[in-house]
Amino acid sequence: MKQKIPTGQLCFLAICVALSLVTKRVISPITNLLTDFIRIPGGGAATAFSLMFLVIATSGMKWPFATAAAGFVQSLLALSMGMSAYQGAFAMLTYTLPGIVIDLFRKFYPHRDKAYFSLSCGAANTAGALLTNLLVFRLEGIVFLLWMLVACVIGMLGGLLGEMLYQRLLKIKGLGGIIQC
Repeated sequence: MKQKIPTGQLCFLAICVALSLVTKRVISPITNLLTDFIRIPGGGAATAFSLMFLVIATSGMKWPFATAAAGFVQSLLALSMGMSAYQGAFAMLTYTLPGIVIDLFRKFYPHRDKAYFSLSCGAANTAGALLTNLLVFRLEGIVFLLWMLVACVIGMLGGLLGEMLYQRLLKIKGLGGIIQC
């Protein structure tokens, strides 16, 4: 049986994918100031704030792989615009894996509360940073653990910010079921 996705939800998802890419581009210089100070890559910190838009966009969707698909589209856009940094073609994997993690949280955690947003965004960001480390950086020891800790904590913070924005969007009556289906 084919599952139809409302056009409004697809448009909202597309807007959130674009916002996610823009947010990463805007936040990166700020996070690089902090992460350069402790000598770890800054992408893991910037990605946390961009992932919150993917969590928001797909929280109300019934489509099982919405976030993974959004992450894949995001990777194609990042590659075509030269935003993949050190990752190159690996960006297709490192942008899609966090989407898969978020999809797993959507499936197994039915409540859309602070814990859902915080944990899904933190786990997705950590998974993305871990895969980036395996494919590109190959950090070891204390530096690796510090990078994973920063990715997890900032991911959870991004998730909390995402939950606050999600609650605000739910109050907008004109969205007519785009957020919550």
